[in-house]
Amino acid sequence: MKTCLVLSCFLFGFILTTCQKEKLDYPYEAKVIGRNIDCHIYAIKFYKDLEVVESILGYSNSIYIAYNLPEELQVNELEILLDFRKTRNNELGVCTCLGPSYNWLTVINAKRCKFQFNYIPPFQLKNISLDKDKKIIVVCC
Repeated sequence: MKTCLVLSCFLFGFILTTCQKEKLDYPYEAKVIGRNIDCHIYAIKFYKDLEVVESILGYSNSIYIAYNLPEELQVNELEILLDFRKTRNNELGVCTCLGPSYNWLTVINAKRCKFQFNYIPPFQLKNISLDKDKKIIVVCC
């Protein structure tokens, strides 16, 4: 009984430390909101931990130009996990000043949120089928 309790505590501690490691690598959540028309670089919006984000970057805003965002994450409305830093002056690109201007951040690590469901209105659906793994494939207009 005592061995089982010690083994359970060890297993629980191991699970906690592995989850904590992922949280440290990707501590912030944001949503990709699209390519900025001014700089032609994707912008992201933070919904959580805004005070912490503002303290790191020095700007009070929830939308930022995401310099160094991996290409596979450059998808509108995609929810991502990321770590970032303040962009250095020599990393800033040229912008046209034709659209809204946002402050920049440099993405260090980023990945897609694990659980994400994008709602597609029924009127946009043309065809629904199942692939070989019984996952639903939706073909939109």
